Amino acid sequence: MKKTLCIVFILWGCSGSESPLSASCDKKKISQILFEIRLLEGMFSADQAMVDSMGGISAQYHFILKKHQISKEEFLRCYSDISRNPAEIKLMEDSVRAMLERVQP
Repeated sequence: MKKTLCIVFILWGCSGSESPLSASCDKKKISQILFEIRLLEGMFSADQAMVDSMGGISAQYHFILKKHQISKEEFLRCYSDISRNPAEIKLMEDSVRAMLERVQP
C-alpha cells in the first residue's frame, strides 16, 4: 500500500491542474486499477528487466489507465475522494487484497 500511495502522491504532484472532485467515481473501477497497479509493482520488484522491456513502469501505468478509459487526473481525484473516508478506503484496500490473494503464481 505504501508504494501505491507514493505513486499516487507522485502522480498528483505531477498533475498540472486541480479540478473539483468527481461525484461519479466508480469504486469498482478504481479497485481494479489498484489491483493491476499492485500486480505491476510486484512484477517490477521481481524482474526489473521485464518491466523495462515493456517500456518502463510509467508506460505501464499509462497503459492501465488507458485500458480502463480514465485519465490520470480523474483516477487521482477519485482515489483522493475515496481515501478521505477511512471506512471506504479500508473496504477498497481489503477488496484489492482479496483479488491479489486469488492470483495464482
